[in-house]
Parts: sequence; C-alpha cells; structure tokens
Amino acid sequence: MTNTIYTYKNLSFKNTLIATLLFFIVSFIGVYFHELWMDESHHFLLSRDSDSFLDLFKNTRYDGHPILWNYLVYLITRWSKNPFYMQLMHIIISSTIAFIFLKKAPFKLWFKIAFLLSYFMLYEYTVISRNYNLGVLFLFLSCVLYAQREENFFVFCTFLALSCNTHSIFTIVTSALLFSVFLEQFFKSKKEILMLYWKGYLVFFIGIGIAFYQIIPPSDSLFFDHINYLNLYEASKSSMSFFKALFPVVDFTTVKYWNHFYFIEHFKVLSLIIGAVVWILPLLFFNKNRYVLIFIYTTLIGFVVFEIATRRYGVRYNGLLFVTLICGFWMLNSKKENPFLNKNLSKLNTKIIFFLMLLQAGSGVLAYSLDLKYTFNHGKNVANYIKEKKIDLNAIITVCESASINAFLEKNLYNLAFQRPQGYYLWNENVQSFYNQSDAQLMALGFDNKPQNHLYFIFHKPIKSNVLMSKNEYKITLAKSFENAVKENYYIYLIQNNE
Repeated sequence: MTNTIYTYKNLSFKNTLIATLLFFIVSFIGVYFHELWMDESHHFLLSRDSDSFLDLFKNTRYDGHPILWNYLVYLITRWSKNPFYMQLMHIIISSTIAFIFLKKAPFKLWFKIAFLLSYFMLYEYTVISRNYNLGVLFLFLSCVLYAQREENFFVFCTFLALSCNTHSIFTIVTSALLFSVFLEQFFKSKKEILMLYWKGYLVFFIGIGIAFYQIIPPSDSLFFDHINYLNLYEASKSSMSFFKALFPVVDFTTVKYWNHFYFIEHFKVLSLIIGAVVWILPLLFFNKNRYVLIFIYTTLIGFVVFEIATRRYGVRYNGLLFVTLICGFWMLNSKKENPFLNKNLSKLNTKIIFFLMLLQAGSGVLAYSLDLKYTFNHGKNVANYIKEKKIDLNAIITVCESASINAFLEKNLYNLAFQRPQGYYLWNENVQSFYNQSDAQLMALGFDNKPQNHLYFIFHKPIKSNVLMSKNEYKITLAKSFENAVKENYYIYLIQNNE
C-alpha cells in the first residue's frame, strides 16, 4: 500500500496553484447552476435577518449545531444580500482544502485527484453550501501537523477545537483523534502529559464545551421529537452508514437522486452483505498503527451512536466517515509500527483502496452532472415569478418550506406556521403541530390571519382533490406550478374567499 498511494515528492507550488484553480473553476460552475435548497437558504437567512452576533446566536438555538459557519455568512450578508456570495465563500473554503491537500497530503497524484473528485468533496461539501467543508478544512490542518503533533500540540488542538465548532458531527471525529493521541502520550510519558500538553487539552475542552453549549437545543425543540428508541429497524439503519460513506453512488435512475443510493435502492441484499463486511476494512488498512486504528473505530462507533440517538441519516453526515478514512491514511504515513496482520494483505489493500477511490470519483462526477441536468430546488424560480408578475408580497401566504424563496426576495413572505413574515425556521413544537392540519384548515387559517378578498397560497404539494371539488367557500385557481425538482416542488394558488 505504501508504494502505491504514498509519495514523498509533493507538487510544486506552481502546479498546486494551477490544480487548485482548476478545482475552483469546476466548483464555480457547479454552484452557479446549483439552486439553493432549504438548509442552505435557512442558514443564509439566519445570518441575513439577524441584527448582531448575539441576535444570530439567539436565532440559531433550535438548530442543534455550532454556528461558526453562520458567523462567517453573517459577515458576508453585511456586505451583500445576494446568497451567491455565500456560495462563493463556500467554494473558496473548498479550494483552500484542495490547495492544502494537494500540497501537504503525502499521497500520489492519482489519489489526490480522486479525492478532489469524490462525491463528498466535489458535491456534498462544495456544490452544496453548508458548514461541512469548514470542519474538513480544520481537520486537514490538524493532519498537516500530525507528524509534528508533540512540537505543535497547542496549534494542533486549536484546529481540532475549531473543527468541532463547525458541525455537531465533527465533535465525534475530533474527540476520537485527540483520544488516540492521548493514549499514545499516556503510554509514552504518563507523568509528563499534563506538564507538557495541558495548554492544548485546555483549548480543546474549551472549544468542545462552546460547541456543546450551542448544540443543546431548548426543551421545546423538535431535535429529538417523535423518536422511538425501541424501533430496531430505525436503529439498524446506522449499520449501513459506513457502506454509504464508501459507496455513495446516487440513484441516477430518478430525478430524486439526492439522498438515495443506487445500490441500496436496487440491490438491497447485496448492499446489506457488503455493508456488514466493510466494517473490517479499517482493520486491514490500519494494522500498522494501533493508535490510528483506535481513532478510526472510535469515530465509527461514535457516529453510529450519533445516528441511533438522533435518527439523522442524511448522506452528507456519512461523508464524515469517508473524511475520517482519508485522515487515517494521512496519519498512517507519519509513523508506522509492525503490522499485526499478514504483510501479504498489503497488495489486497492497494486494490481495495484504488477501487474505492475510483468509485468515489465516479460518484462525485455523476452527482455533479445530475445537479447540472436537473433543477435542484425551485425556490429561486418562485421568487423570480413573484417579481415578474409583480405580486404584492403582503398578499402571499406560504404553508410550506419557503426559506429557499425568501433568500431571493428583499422581504420575507408571510409564513402561516409562524403567523408572521419569516425567513429562517425555528424547529419547535408549534411548527410541528401546524403541519398536521388539512389544506382546507390552512386556507381558513390564512384568511383569518389576513382578512382579504383574495390571497396567493404557496404549497409544496397540489391541493387535495376533495378541497378543489368544494368550491362553495373558496374559488381556487392554480396560478403556477413548479415541478420535477430534486428537492421541493411548489404550487402557487390564487384563492378567493367567496364569503
């Protein structure tokens, strides 16, 4: 494996810049044609509609994530209200990751290219603008210092602390990495750990303490709502998390490709078998360093616990396990021990790694292409329609996800769930109870809140036929439909109150 994926001759600064520029261009094209969906727009609106850093902190209390990304977006929105600049900042961060990886990672060029084209790096963490790539950036900066972790322990821990303040899942991988380093230090110099390294541990514990303070939501949050911990089927989904990280081929047979895996949708039994086998791969890959092996399996176990506890199964979360694998390979190159498995497995490892990285690159290019082909979300199109038709914003009521619409309007639309103009979401119990109402109840509530002769209602599904058949109370006209999106479809109805 060493002779195949590792090299001690890194790219020149000039060639690294050229390769990074090419990555930036590909990323720019991707985000330019990518339509923001709810999560991206939600965080943009959180930042845009907050008046101060303190206000932003209060507004994010229902999100269940650290808000370092939101603070950066907040700075962008002080300069421009155009969400594209958030996307631009996002690909600059991804391009910075690409530069660091190309210049500092100890891998051969084919491996580096495969990683940059991988599903998670190219698509989930670049084209889709969320907070994940910021965590990867600080994690990779920690990997740069891993070989000199004792000499640069404070800075090493600072990068880990920053990484765990980007997204809740990064508290898992950063804690696992520092735990493996602690074990190494403990068996090397038990009595001198606190004396030599206390500053680094202090900054990490302060950082992760700040992260958890931001993560823990209020008591009326929906974060853990309606979770049945006795449902073994739901819990068993976490057993496929590592498989999803290694085989993220989206279901290219449908427009709804995102968050749907081709192998799981079409080859369930085979996927279950491979999903069970892949858990032994770290044992094959990292048997040369027990501490790296501990890091990998601690992260895997921690991630499974996270999924079981939260029931969050989004494909973007699984990317953490792929990134963890890359970090493991990076760390493995810094120091090796005598392997406790047969050395002949090295050739098998090489073939497996080559196959997995090739599959990752193909998956990334596939998802990137599908994003260019299909409309990811219609939010921007709805906003443009409202502007073109010069519809009075005060006459519009949204009864569905509308963050991706509001991101492109100067003024937030009236959201019936909050009974006020609202851009970002507050994931609390009041919102959940609202969505349990029928279409007729929603229309009645809309006219109660806005007593006008006619209103425009925006739904994400067509109004049910039984409501359309009953025209005594309302005259319902479909003004415009926006369909066949990867994520949300929208239906704008002009509804007149006959009474």
